[in-house]
Amino acid sequence: MEPTFKLTITGIQPNQSPQTIQERLRALLKGSPTEIENTIHRILSNQPVMLAEHLPQAKADQLLEKLTDKGLVCRIDPMQLTLAPIEAEEGSQSYKCPACGHKQPQASNGPDICERCGVVGRNYQHVSEFKQALELERRRLNRETAYNEAQEAREAARKRQEELQARARR
Repeated sequence: MEPTFKLTITGIQPNQSPQTIQERLRALLKGSPTEIENTIHRILSNQPVMLAEHLPQAKADQLLEKLTDKGLVCRIDPMQLTLAPIEAEEGSQSYKCPACGHKQPQASNGPDICERCGVVGRNYQHVSEFKQALELERRRLNRETAYNEAQEAREAARKRQEELQARARR
């Protein structure tokens, strides 16, 4: 069975105009206008957006190149991250680590642990998703903190303005 991949857009490249990216994406994406606008908003706010899944390697590489040329930051990831055999070499099967890409002989039993980096293949995807969720939460908290600080600054300025008006009336 041939491995399949998913294509994820993680943001826009530096020095790219958000307006230009919006126009390019509107021409590229298909769906309802609301869905397209939501997707564009998520991309411009550097939130990961999975654009396609279950793609063969060649198609995933082709889309990655096309989107990168349009000014987007993208990545392709295997749909299943395991140290499953990917090709036979001289009669023996090998595994490819999902983290570092190291090829090693297939273990007859035991966990799928990479010889080079020590990653357990079946756990790699879970850890990657957890890290991504933590990063999204960190960004959300930073935005929320900045919003709260701006609200406090506006409130302090309003109170100061009221104090100055009260002094002026006296």
